[in-house]
Amino acid sequence: MHVLRLLMFYLRIFLIYIIFSTSAIASELTIDHSCQPTDADPLKVTTWQSGLAVVQKDQPCWFRIQGTFAEGELLQFFLPGFDLELRNTAGQVIGHSSKFGESRGLLLFANQAAYPTTRGTQIFYAKIAVPADLVLYKYPDISTNNVVAFSAQNSQYETLISMQCAVLLTFGFVSLMFWLLLHRRQYLLFFLMNALNAAFIFYSSGLIHTHWQWSVTAINLIVFGSWVGNFCHGLLLLDLFRTDNKHSNAYYTLVLANIAYLATAVTFYIDLNTTYVMNAFGQSIWYLALLILAIRSFKQGNWVTVIATIGMIPAILFYWPGHVLWSLSRICRWFGQGFAWEFFSQQAVVFRQLYIDSLSMLPQGAFWDTLQQLAFPALYSCSLAYHAYLLNKVVIRTARADPLTGLANRSRLIAQTDQYLNAQHGPSSLVFAVNIDRFHKINQTLGFDVGDQVLVKVASKLASIKYAMTGRSHSDHFFQVLFDQRRKSQLQHELKQLFAQPADVDGQVIDISISVGMAPLESGNVHRSFLHAELALLHAQQQKLDYAEYLPQMQQAKIADLTILSELRLAVATGQIQMYLQPQYCSQTQHCHGAEALIRWHHPERGIISPAAFIPFAESTGHITELTRCMVRNAMRCSAQWRASGQAMTISVNLSTVDLSSDHLLNELPSMLEESGALASDLCFEITESAAMADTGSTMQRIHRLAELGFKLSIDDFGTGYSSLAYLQQMPVTEIKIDRVFVRDCHATDKAQALLRSMVDMAKALQLSIVAEGVETAAEFAFIQTLAVDTVQGFYLAKPLSEHEFSQTCFGSIIDTIKRNV
Repeated sequence: MHVLRLLMFYLRIFLIYIIFSTSAIASELTIDHSCQPTDADPLKVTTWQSGLAVVQKDQPCWFRIQGTFAEGELLQFFLPGFDLELRNTAGQVIGHSSKFGESRGLLLFANQAAYPTTRGTQIFYAKIAVPADLVLYKYPDISTNNVVAFSAQNSQYETLISMQCAVLLTFGFVSLMFWLLLHRRQYLLFFLMNALNAAFIFYSSGLIHTHWQWSVTAINLIVFGSWVGNFCHGLLLLDLFRTDNKHSNAYYTLVLANIAYLATAVTFYIDLNTTYVMNAFGQSIWYLALLILAIRSFKQGNWVTVIATIGMIPAILFYWPGHVLWSLSRICRWFGQGFAWEFFSQQAVVFRQLYIDSLSMLPQGAFWDTLQQLAFPALYSCSLAYHAYLLNKVVIRTARADPLTGLANRSRLIAQTDQYLNAQHGPSSLVFAVNIDRFHKINQTLGFDVGDQVLVKVASKLASIKYAMTGRSHSDHFFQVLFDQRRKSQLQHELKQLFAQPADVDGQVIDISISVGMAPLESGNVHRSFLHAELALLHAQQQKLDYAEYLPQMQQAKIADLTILSELRLAVATGQIQMYLQPQYCSQTQHCHGAEALIRWHHPERGIISPAAFIPFAESTGHITELTRCMVRNAMRCSAQWRASGQAMTISVNLSTVDLSSDHLLNELPSMLEESGALASDLCFEITESAAMADTGSTMQRIHRLAELGFKLSIDDFGTGYSSLAYLQQMPVTEIKIDRVFVRDCHATDKAQALLRSMVDMAKALQLSIVAEGVETAAEFAFIQTLAVDTVQGFYLAKPLSEHEFSQTCFGSIIDTIKRNV
């Protein structure tokens, strides 16, 4: 469809100019030509043909020029790189100009050579020859001009051309620096286009002939580069338009023009006629594509493209019709010469004359010439500047807003809140910190794409509360600022209602719940108020609450946690972390045959710090592995000493969820065994049910690897977690520890006795050893003995002891130990 429209367009142009060809403006000069090989002397030529001629490279032509001249007029020739010899009616040589700009008797003006005439009707004979090594070909162009204007324009024209080239090269080199810094191909193409266009302008103006005697090969390279420059121009526009217009007819038209320009450059040294036809075709459709693209870009609101294409308007308005005519004349001439079709040869002359006439009707002068040459580079530079402006706006918006949800980010929200508080003096304000519960599980289970959609959904719901200002801090963390605390209950109620029902996210029904922390806003210290809201949120999450308000104690606890963190690292390095051992006794032999390693922190100022004060914090911050590593080293050292003294016992060490979440500690165990000289069979790792069930795939692999290394494994706090018998059957454990909640007052009721007895029977059926921990009374111990439990442990039997105390008191019977405790 697009090709058909294009053909119809050219058909209309063809018919219109064929109809009106007879009305072409007649020249003021009468020009005849003769191109016979024997015509050495124009005075001896007997047969002259009317009009201009095609000068072949191997055959010069004589032109007889007759006209009536006024005083001070010039006979002017536009012949870049041609050889010109001018004679009078007597056959005398009155002027000569060569391809290198050398002249005798003629005035040189850029690409033009001129001869000053006298008043009256005169006849001149001009011999025009094309050098054999000149590839570029142009029709002879003969006209008249005023000698005063000619001489006055000479220096002005050279200055104008130099200025145009300087501006193009300036645009080009600035773009080159941008390309070197940013590595965007648009800038490189813009540089090549400007540099090649500047070279071609300097050539086509004739200054290259006037100022330098360049070789014809160098000149041809410049002309060749002009078509390469047009190709770069096309690539530049394609790169600019490809996003919004890639499937448009104008885009494919521009692609077609680029192919024509590339073919022009390729065929430049192969077939000159094909070169002219391809160049004519490319130029004729080039401006059409630009015009359509400009209109499309304007409709789409793509102002970067619109600004760039505005620079082509002068060429589109003033030069496109001429290019169409020139293209038609070239195509007709090609058909006429290639196929000897006289009709096309005649029409080529008609279109050629119309082309010349159309040029005479174009606006003249330095302004229009400069506008044509510099409009596009200047406007394209403006489009790049506008594009940079848009990118800067994006950067600023990204710096101030969250790119995923479009909400204000933390810094922007704090700045807006501070600005509002400084401008208003109304009721007290509040800030709410909102966090999505179990968001990491959504990401892990459903993927990050669904997680992003959940964030957008939550942001949309929060932003729907118009009387509160909403922003996103990071990840699943949001803030809401309420400038009227009298609406606090209303906001709490709306938050509860917004997340009361599951949400449909990408076809997945997800139960989204939130935790909220609230703090009052302090004018002048908004940042601290936001931190207070986060502390309240952290407290709500730790206490499994939906909502919590900030209290000063929360800040004190946070400071204490930070103090513990810094001191805990120092404690591990300086040996303040010590291992205590709680004896484990065989209920049948009444002898101690093992111990559980318990951690104690001997602080130099605070004394002994309970594990409850630092273990939860160490687990939440990931520093528990350092403590576990310290306990394992002490347990290995102690067990190696006991075995060496003939008192081998099993020492149990607790492993946390964090310890089983990576391979770091696991990879260090073989080297730790080798350094201590301990046996893996003398150590038992206690794993809680919840730790074993977390990320069961990788955790189960690590548990099996521990068993392969020879360590004993025990399920700690059995019955309090959520493991299934299937998982218990898969684990390579040899022991379970029944939690104290089942041991406490186990003798008091039938239900408690039945529950504990069923757990013991199940463990025996699975051929697992049984440890009852937390035995604190004689009645509990007596009932445990009736169940034939393998091992007992608790304060009734022995409290945790230091290594020295353990060695002194526990290598004996259970009766002796009880007597010592009493």
